[in-house]
Formats: sequence, C-alpha cells, structure tokens
Amino acid sequence: MASGCTDQKENKQVLNYYNSSSVFFNYPDTWDVARSIEVAGAEVVIVTDPTASKYINESSTREELESLNITNGALFMYVKIPKNLDANLNSTVNEALQKLTQKGAKITKVTTTNVSGIVANETSLTRTGEGVTSEGKVIAFERNENVYALILISAGSTYESQKKNFDLILSSLQFT
Repeated sequence: MASGCTDQKENKQVLNYYNSSSVFFNYPDTWDVARSIEVAGAEVVIVTDPTASKYINESSTREELESLNITNGALFMYVKIPKNLDANLNSTVNEALQKLTQKGAKITKVTTTNVSGIVANETSLTRTGEGVTSEGKVIAFERNENVYALILISAGSTYESQKKNFDLILSSLQFT
C-alpha cells in the first residue's frame, strides 16, 4: 500500500495596496503605482498594468496625467480635487468627458453606481483609433469638501477583460 499527502493551496490573488493621507485601495500585484502627485490640495494617483506604465513618467504634470493617451494596457486613475467655485461635480465630469471625447471617445452609457457607500455618476466610453479599441469608465462623486473622479481604462482589450482588476480596486476603495 502506498499513501501520500498533497498540499492544496487556495487560489488567492496576491494584492498590493495604496495608502495615502486621503485614500486606501488594493490593486493587483502585477500592477504598479505609475505616478502619484499632490499639488495645491489636488491629488492624482495612477495605477497601471505593466503595459500601460510606459505612457507615464515621473515628470508628468497633473494636466498631462489627466490627458493621457493610452493605446495599450489598463489603468486606474484616482483624482481628488478640492471643491470650490471652479471645481464641482458637474464641471469635473464635464471636463473629464470633454478631454476624452476630444480624443475620439464616444459615450455609450450613463448611469449611477455606488462607491464606498456614495452614489456616483458613472459614464462608460469607447474609442477606436489607429486600429486600437479602448473602453473605459469615468466615475465621479462628491464627498465632504472634495470632488473625486475615478477613471478606468482598458486599451487594446475589452473593459470586461480587466473588470476583475477594476472591481478589486473599486470594492476596496476607502477614504481615510
């Protein structure tokens, strides 16, 4: 008679986490924080898969980061802007959508979603250019004295192919 023991390990996803003075979220261990910048109370954090990280460099300004032209890979962008006369939910959403539509993106769906217990505007977009199809979402909401925009982009593949990664980030998003 022979007997043996096998060690079965659960298929658990290894995670990284981002933690700043204002936000915490998990992201896949294969992704990296490509850029984190804070200027005049505004905060921008970009987390990308290895393919998309080549589009971002350490000297990118906030404006350059907000107008990225990713043609391959996936990214999550977190933008926090202090609310004032010039920056409110409507102006932030309109500005983000204007930048994306100027690059050829088309709005495919507008709805609401829940982010950390907050009702948020969610706009789905698609863009085809140079033989590459990109899909994304802009999720925007107000919390306390800030406006938040969460931008999720999958370029060169469907949004659905990155949904598990985006859901991981969104479901773990917490404010400190």
